[in-house]
Amino acid sequence: MGTDGAAEAFAGLCDAAHGLRVHVEFLPWSRFPDLATARKVVSPAARPNGGIAVDSWPYFRGHPDDGLLRSTSGDRVLGIQIDDGPKDPEPNLIEATLHDRLLPGDGAFDLANLRTASRPDRRRHRSVWRSFPTNCTTWVRRRRRAALATPPAACCPACR
Repeated sequence: MGTDGAAEAFAGLCDAAHGLRVHVEFLPWSRFPDLATARKVVSPAARPNGGIAVDSWPYFRGHPDDGLLRSTSGDRVLGIQIDDGPKDPEPNLIEATLHDRLLPGDGAFDLANLRTASRPDRRRHRSVWRSFPTNCTTWVRRRRRAALATPPAACCPACR
């Protein structure tokens, strides 16, 4: 299925969602590796409840394009997920996205520029959320350093 087939399938999913918002999230190792490809799926579908989730981790690990993000229609970015990572890409991107994300400000991603480029002031649905690392040891260590409460019992599958 190319992006044309994916756009048609995405349109059908949006229609079946009965008003719920449906996000496409691009991942650098997938058939939708970047924002440009996600736009090729979402734009032709042209559904009011369909859009793109911009996650800072795959954005910076893929092909970040601030100009393209700035030019993306304000009603197409439905959510922004903020997390951080080291400057140099990890050797195993899948493992890193699942277990090695950093809290905002603990890494080298240019999050301030991402926020500016995403222009949340233009967004119809501003869903901004923050990721917590799924590596519980890292999470607990950071929480202790910050003198905060212990993590919830089910912070990740390993803790369940």
